[in-house]
Amino acid sequence: MAIFQVVYRDDEHEELITIGEISSRSDVLTVKENIYCSTLNCDCKLSYVPRGVKSAYFKKHVGHNHIDSCQHFIFTDENGRPRRVVGADYARLSSKRKRDMLKGIYKTHKETEEERQMRLDRQRAASRNKRNRVVQSGNQVVDVTVQNPTTSNNAEQLVEDGRSMPVRRRHSILDVADSDIGNNIVVIGTVIEIVNSENYGVITLKDSTDTMEFKLYLERVFYENSPINTPQMLTSIESFMEDEVEVTVSSVGEVVNRDNRKGMLVLAEEDLSFNGERLGSFIMNN
Repeated sequence: MAIFQVVYRDDEHEELITIGEISSRSDVLTVKENIYCSTLNCDCKLSYVPRGVKSAYFKKHVGHNHIDSCQHFIFTDENGRPRRVVGADYARLSSKRKRDMLKGIYKTHKETEEERQMRLDRQRAASRNKRNRVVQSGNQVVDVTVQNPTTSNNAEQLVEDGRSMPVRRRHSILDVADSDIGNNIVVIGTVIEIVNSENYGVITLKDSTDTMEFKLYLERVFYENSPINTPQMLTSIESFMEDEVEVTVSSVGEVVNRDNRKGMLVLAEEDLSFNGERLGSFIMNN
């Protein structure tokens, strides 16, 4: 059974919090580390999984369990085949896949409350009968090669078994975790500053609560992989911001750690979307 309400507890007090409230709180980083099951007598520590491909949800923290009488206690269904990871490879995301992801995260970002509730209702209905799956030791081990998505042109464009590779979506830059460093993900935020030159640039984003900044690094390779007039188009974005036009950028790229802060290395103009549009289209429409 899905969990939609938890107890936030610190040394001085505790309060009930719904899953829709966490991301909008100014103390979201503290709250996420101190949430527990709200069922009477169940003190199971929980983890908050931010919205990605699926809606946000709560799950058991590693090493913690619900009590047997808790409504969220689930018996495990003993089936499934053990997997052995024998290697890892990088597969390049296609232009269409990147375009769909960037448009999709912006659409979700701008959805109305009614649209959001309809989407959540569909996802909750699909998850009600979910069961944990565990491995049977007697089953034959399946060797697998992990395919890691990347925006680099040095990797082959490969989709195993005709299925798209999963790419993490971070609908708030507050949800970008240390475990994301070195991986390619999708982020979205509001632009507050653009530093722009012929072969280097930085786009600084903020989250909806003004709690954190997140930098998108546009290095020489970005300009080599982009239209020649990209610096001029980015300058136009700066002009729009001076006219108080709110610009929301969604981006796909590798998460990096610079100056002890997480940011993203963007490799091409097609890896960016401005209010749901490619850079050139956004400028023409404004």
